[in-house]
Amino acid sequence: MTKQDIARVLREIAFFLRFNGDNPFKARAYERAASSLLLSTEELSCLVKGEGLMRLVDVGPGTASVIRDLATTGWSQLHRTVQGAYPSSLAELGEVPGLRFKQIRKLYERAGISTLAGLQEACRANRLLSVKGIGPKIQQRMMSALGEYQRGRGYRLLADVLEEAASLERALSAGRGVRSVTAAGGLRRKMEVIDEFVFVVECRQGDGIARVARQFNAVPYLTAVTASADRLTAHTVSGMPVQVVFPLPDHLGVRLLQSTGAQEHVDELLDRFAAVGLPSWRDVENRFSGAGEEELYRALDLPCIPPEVREGREDLDALKGRKTCSLVEAADLQGCFHFHTDYSDGEDTVDAMVAAARARGYRYVGISDHSRSAFYANGLKEPRIRRQWEEIEAVQGKHRDIHIFRGIEADILPDGSMDYADELLAEFDFVIASVHSRFNLPEADQTARICRALANPYVTMLGHPTGRLLLSRPGYRVDMGRIFAAAAAHRKIIEINGSRHRLDMDWRWGRAGKAQGVRFCINPDAHAIDEFRNVDYGVNVARKAGLLKADVVNTLPLAGLQGLLKDMRPSESSVQ
Repeated sequence: MTKQDIARVLREIAFFLRFNGDNPFKARAYERAASSLLLSTEELSCLVKGEGLMRLVDVGPGTASVIRDLATTGWSQLHRTVQGAYPSSLAELGEVPGLRFKQIRKLYERAGISTLAGLQEACRANRLLSVKGIGPKIQQRMMSALGEYQRGRGYRLLADVLEEAASLERALSAGRGVRSVTAAGGLRRKMEVIDEFVFVVECRQGDGIARVARQFNAVPYLTAVTASADRLTAHTVSGMPVQVVFPLPDHLGVRLLQSTGAQEHVDELLDRFAAVGLPSWRDVENRFSGAGEEELYRALDLPCIPPEVREGREDLDALKGRKTCSLVEAADLQGCFHFHTDYSDGEDTVDAMVAAARARGYRYVGISDHSRSAFYANGLKEPRIRRQWEEIEAVQGKHRDIHIFRGIEADILPDGSMDYADELLAEFDFVIASVHSRFNLPEADQTARICRALANPYVTMLGHPTGRLLLSRPGYRVDMGRIFAAAAAHRKIIEINGSRHRLDMDWRWGRAGKAQGVRFCINPDAHAIDEFRNVDYGVNVARKAGLLKADVVNTLPLAGLQGLLKDMRPSESSVQ
C-alpha cells in the first residue's frame, strides 16, 4: 500500500469510530495520523522500520501499529472491526459538509444509500422524500452540500461556472486599455467539467501590459492575485484558479491558439509548422506577426478548427484543403424530445412545457414522462397515460404552430425487455428506452440488455446511453461499439442528453458512432421550463463529437421528422 492508500484507511477508521459513537478524540487521532503521514518526506519503507513512525508528529503507538500493519500486510484488524458489515464507501458521505452521522445512518438504513453517487441520484429523483424525517428543504440542503464538496475537489460542471465566468469576463473587459477579452482553455473548448478559468486579454497598442494587469488587483471577483510580465494568476472567490494572459498585440492569434489548447492539438499544429521550417512558436509569431487563428490554420492548408474539437492529434489530414469546418449549431434544431411534466417528476404542466418550447422557436416537441417501473419518479401506469394523451390533445388545440409528439421514457428492464407491452408501446409516437436500474451488471450483460431493447420494433431511441452523472457516478460498463452496431442494424437513434449532470453520450464516442452510420438526437431531459437551456449544452457535446447538421435528426423540418418516425415503425403487415 502507498502512503495515500494508508491515509485513506486511517480516515475510514476515524469515520467509522464516529459513526459507531466511539470516543471522538480517538477518531481525531487517526485523522491527524493520516495527515502527518502524507506530509512526511520520508519513504514509507523507511518509516515502518524501527521507530521511524514514532518520529512523526501526531503518530502514537496505536496509530503507528495500524500503519505498520497496513504497510506490511495490506489490512488492519481495527479497520475491519470498526467497519463491521458497513460498506467502506459509506465513509465518502462523511466528507460532505454538514451531513451528520445520524443522517448518514438514516440514509443507509432506510434508503440504502452508501455512496456519493447514490445520494446525488436520490436527491435528483426526489427519492429522499420517502424517508421519514427528510423533507424538501433537507433534501435541497444535501444537494447543495454535495455540490460544495465536489467543487472542493477541484472540478465543476461547465453549466455551473458559465455565469461566474461571464461576470469575470465583464470585469476584465471594463479595465482601462483593454480591447477584448476571450475565454480560452477548457471553457472555450466546452469541456464537460472545468478546473480553471483562462482568459486572453488584448490590450490597445501602446498601453503597457504591466500597467493594465495591475488594475486587476482590484477586481472583486479575484483573490490571491499575482502578476508577472505577461500574465496574471489568481483565484475566484469560489476557489476556481484563474489565468489571465496578456499577449503583445501582434502575437494575439498565436497566444489565443496556445491558451485554448488542448495541448495535444497545439503540439500537432507545431509539428506541422516545424515541417515547413518553423520549429518554435516564437518562429511562428515572427513569420505571422499580427495573424489571427484563421490565418494560422490557413497557413497549414487547414480550415479554422472550431475550439470544441481541438482535443487531440485529430486526423487533420482529412481536413486538409477544406475551406470550412461546419458543425451542428443550436440554430439548426427544429425541435426536441425527452422532457418531463408534472405527470411524473417534472415541475411544470404539459401546457407550460410546450409554451416554453414554442418560445424557443421550435416547430415540434416530444413529451416523454417516466414509465411505471420508475415508481420513485411517479412513473405512469396506463390509465394516467391515456389521461395525459387527452391533455396533450387539448394543449395541441391551443398551440397550433408547434406539433406535440406523445412519447414515453420507458425503462429497460434487467432482461432487456421494455416496461410496457408492445401493444401499448405501439400507440406512442416515439419511445425513448433508458436504463434506470441495475447499473452494476457485468459489461456483457449490460450490453446485451441494451441491445435487446434496441431490437424492439417500437423503440425509437436510446436515452442517456451510459447512465453517467458527471463528478458523481461513472457510466455503467457497456460495449459502446456493440451498442452502435445494434442501433445501426435496427435503425435506432442515440440520444445526446443535454442535462448538465449527464452530457451523455460522451462526445468521445461520437466519431465511432457516426462511422457506423448511427443517427443522433440532441435532447434536454428537462424537468422544468428553465431546463430547455440544456439543449445548448447538448449542442456543445455534438460539436465536440464532430457532428454535422445532417447527423442530428432533430434538425429535420417537421414533415421530415414525421416521415422518419413513420419509417422507423413496423408496417402492419410485418406486425401481423
